[in-house]
Amino acid sequence: MVPFDLYWVKRNGKKVLLKNAGSFSKKNDIQKLIDKELNLECDFRLSESFLNGFISLFVRYLEEQRSSYPHPAKIQEWRLSFLNWMAPIIWEDRESISDLDIAFAVGAVFYQVSDELENDFLSFPLEVQARNYTSAAFAVLFAMCLGYDDFNFLKDYYTTLLFMDYPFLVDMWSENEYLFLLQERKLPGLGESLSSGVKKKVIKRYANLNSAGIEKICNEIDNKGLVNYLKWSFERVNGTGFPKGLNQREMSDLDMITIFSYQAFDLIGKINSEPERKLFKNYLNLKTECKSANLGIRFERVLNTAFAKAQEKDGGFLEIVGL
Repeated sequence: MVPFDLYWVKRNGKKVLLKNAGSFSKKNDIQKLIDKELNLECDFRLSESFLNGFISLFVRYLEEQRSSYPHPAKIQEWRLSFLNWMAPIIWEDRESISDLDIAFAVGAVFYQVSDELENDFLSFPLEVQARNYTSAAFAVLFAMCLGYDDFNFLKDYYTTLLFMDYPFLVDMWSENEYLFLLQERKLPGLGESLSSGVKKKVIKRYANLNSAGIEKICNEIDNKGLVNYLKWSFERVNGTGFPKGLNQREMSDLDMITIFSYQAFDLIGKINSEPERKLFKNYLNLKTECKSANLGIRFERVLNTAFAKAQEKDGGFLEIVGL
């Protein structure tokens, strides 16, 4: 992921944009530009204060998590400081940061995949890469706010969400089938645009390809049950999704975070690098369906409660807030 706008500055002073901040690039693409000895200029679009604060917090977190016997009180103390540091930045109206800041910071901590999986991830269309990288980062932050604090679990959760829609790695869909799958993301129905025979064929192929992805990711993570979320990319928070048609009474807090986070972002060409205030609140309002669903309203209330309770505590026990 490119954290800057990259320009070629011509001899006449005119700037030509070569790479957008938040776009994805193969590792050697920028090196090739450097090797051409072009006059390049970088305009970094990351919030230095946010990244420094985030990484500093997580250095403490990782030191405790990687000790032989993580002490619950120290993890609790860290979580309090984490919530209180984040609140004015991403929940209140005191500082502007972007989706790019969140995606970059969380990725710096939790992106730990094998070369084989990384090659798979980079085989996604850029729109899927950007959406998955962003939604996985927000989902991990939401999970931490609600009390999930085991590093290995969160790393596996993050890895799993990077590969939502695993079948899109495979370039074997016809244009009509591909458009059908994209339509399903927006308007669930599984049958509106294709004949029943073609529909069944597409669904079966999607399921088979997903099974192959699930098996591969299972080999990479310890918390195997998380890969079940790879089957849920068509589920909706309002219960109209496929194949389970889950409603809020059937969802755990992590189920809801997963579906909510995946729905909130459309397929995009790059991660948004424009700073916003109240990033969490804006995020919760991205989709009318998410905003109006009772579960979405409850989720916002739970997040409010988590941050409010953290501000009330001074080294004391922080109740874990769940749905």
